[in-house]
Amino acid sequence: MAENGDLLSFITYQIQSICVIIYHMINGRNMDGKFTDGNGGRPKGSRNKATIAIDSLLEGQAEALTQTAISKALDGDSIALRLCMDRIAPPIKDKPVVFPLAQMRDAMDASQAAGSVLSAVSDGTLTFNQPVALAN
Repeated sequence: MAENGDLLSFITYQIQSICVIIYHMINGRNMDGKFTDGNGGRPKGSRNKATIAIDSLLEGQAEALTQTAISKALDGDSIALRLCMDRIAPPIKDKPVVFPLAQMRDAMDASQAAGSVLSAVSDGTLTFNQPVALAN
């Protein structure tokens, strides 16, 4: 009887494995779950079904919702106020940095430029994140 149970588990496992392979083949993915060559996934500009559904529910309601948020903000609702302010004046993510840097002609100049960037970080002219973002 144990042999029948082992055989049944083996067959079940094999069927599940085949189903996984078929699923990946249908969805254009390899066994690692990555897209196969020539298949970049969704076409550019395509939208998620949930996003489309939400947009259709909100269609025609944007003005009323905006007015409600503004009214609540004016009545002192801090969350509505933050929502409105984030739309009026969003937080600055990147601000320009004025930083003198010599012209680079060779590897030695690049090395000196890297040294001047490190000096600027150490004396507070640049924040740590600014050169890191520049390097990326």
